[in-house]
Formats: sequence, C-alpha cells, structure tokens
Amino acid sequence: GDDPVAAWVPSEVLAHSCGLHFAAKASDRSVLRDLGVGTFGFAELLACLTHTAGITWLRTMWGDQSRNHFFSDLYMSLAESISAEPSRVQDLQTLMLFPSEDMDVGAQDADAAAAQRATEPNLTN
Repeated sequence: GDDPVAAWVPSEVLAHSCGLHFAAKASDRSVLRDLGVGTFGFAELLACLTHTAGITWLRTMWGDQSRNHFFSDLYMSLAESISAEPSRVQDLQTLMLFPSEDMDVGAQDADAAAAQRATEPNLTN
C-alpha cells in the first residue's frame, strides 16, 4: 500500500497475521487498484502488531540499526490513522509499541536502561 510502514512489514508477518501476501512493488500499484486489489492499511497494520509474529518483529526492530527510520514510519502511520479516525486510538492503547523489561532487546540495552532507572529520581505527583 501507500502506507510507509508497509515496506517494513515482513511477508511472513503479513501472512501469519492476516492471511495475506504483498502483491507487487510500487510501480504496479495503480494496475492493482484498478483491479480492485486491497491495499495495506490500518486493519492490516493492527493485525500485524498484535499477532505473535508481529510482536517478535517489533522486538527485533528495537535492536535493528534502522530502528529510527522504522519507528518513525510506524508512528507516522499510526498518527495518520488516528487523525483519519480518532476512535482508532482505543485499538492502539493495548499495543506493546515500546520495549518493556521482559522484551529481548539485547543485554547491553537492558543493562543500560536498568542502570539509568537506578540513577533517576522517582517522580511522583
């Protein structure tokens, strides 16, 4: 689809989460639209992000060298989806988009995060 995050979605994640496959590269999109073939959108992205394969994909991307570009595209797609349909924010509230302590983001990253938390003051209201 035209959604920039679609370029990052592994084919196997789309297949496992939606039962779909990417049909073509960018140059073939207009022909596919004319034939009535659907495009990657919010429903497909949400399915990818909530499926077990998608959760593994997100965990992998946190440690990837391209993570800044990936998460920029992901958050842009999510923001545009919410802007188009504000009620979608409810669908996103349960997503694990940020790494938690139990996510495997690499020992160095986890150790660094733990050390930083230990030195930061505990803020409360």
